[in-house]
Amino acid sequence: MLRFVPDHWLDGLLRPLLMGDPASYLYVEFMAPDWRFALFVALLGIGAVSAWAGHRAGVAPVFWRTTAGFALCFYLWVAVVGNGRYFLWGLLLIGPLLVASARRLPGTISLRNSAIVLALLMQGVVLALAFQPNVWALRPWKEVQDSRVEATSLAKEPAVFLTIGAISHSILVPQFHRESRWTNVGGQQEIIEGMPEHPRLAALLENGLPTYAVFRAASLVRDDSGQPTLQAQGIVLRVLGRYRLAPDGSACTFVRTALAGLEYKVASPQQVAAGFMFCRVRRVDDLPAGLEAAVAPELDDVFARVETRCPRQFPAGNALTRPTDDGLARLYSQSDTAVVVHQGGSVYLKHMRALNPTVIGTVAEVRQGRFDIDCERLPGRYRPPWKRFEEPA
Repeated sequence: MLRFVPDHWLDGLLRPLLMGDPASYLYVEFMAPDWRFALFVALLGIGAVSAWAGHRAGVAPVFWRTTAGFALCFYLWVAVVGNGRYFLWGLLLIGPLLVASARRLPGTISLRNSAIVLALLMQGVVLALAFQPNVWALRPWKEVQDSRVEATSLAKEPAVFLTIGAISHSILVPQFHRESRWTNVGGQQEIIEGMPEHPRLAALLENGLPTYAVFRAASLVRDDSGQPTLQAQGIVLRVLGRYRLAPDGSACTFVRTALAGLEYKVASPQQVAAGFMFCRVRRVDDLPAGLEAAVAPELDDVFARVETRCPRQFPAGNALTRPTDDGLARLYSQSDTAVVVHQGGSVYLKHMRALNPTVIGTVAEVRQGRFDIDCERLPGRYRPPWKRFEEPA
């Protein structure tokens, strides 16, 4: 994904300094300013100047080899993925490197130790200002029994479980039969033909085991009989239809658990009862009307124009086109972007983090190529401080 990969070479080169920026979606999804990298670069510079001036002996070769290897891996990480969760070893190593560089500063031992303490205080302050506990928790961890689902016969036999939701709910896996198989088919990134995961998913769906769709279900998405509402059924059907699957018509099973979601602040006791819905699905040759046909193929050339103009931000072949309440949207999961054709004839784009969409023209103008997009600075993408407050052209 392009979520954390710099849009400009200068942003990538300055990433050690930019990581101190208290902005979200720089190298993780939330604000996590890290000044240690900038301080390390500064101390390296001071140490190099002092060594050149003859004020202090050179640093041990092992330190320079470690620093060179760290820098190489750092910029490789920035260029390939830029996601902090895949650089945890570097986030751990930068601390000892920072201390080692401070120990080589000119001056007294007290001065060098003061530099280390100052770095700790500086990072501690920005951490205290930015840290928010339990930001992503769907439910606070309180007691062991909160992680259990109620007893169900579905856990006694092996099966294939297809989870639908932004997260995979993998905490359910150890509570079911050990030979069961799990995969998330309706999450943050759809599995479509051409992806390396697609053949593996196709093989999984052909293994002969009973197959179930699994999704979170509070009382708000269940009808009076305890089955999914028509709206919930429609969402499940749209997700499964891409893999030629559909509910087999049998009753779904509701399994109660405290894991299913956040506590309702204002809700009736019935709405607090939450869990997961398990619906048996089967392979179908004839999909329900509207699922098998292409969505508005007459507008494919409009989307293609945008994809050709900015192939990095709107990658062709990795998108799903879906009808919306007021038009048609093509979603690009790998770049967190969307192109929308409004029913009134306007075309706009939107990044996942942008507050508002950006209109780029009418359908006719886009078809003729008469539109402009700053492919390197889409609204919503991270901008360095010197670009953040520029007026749009």
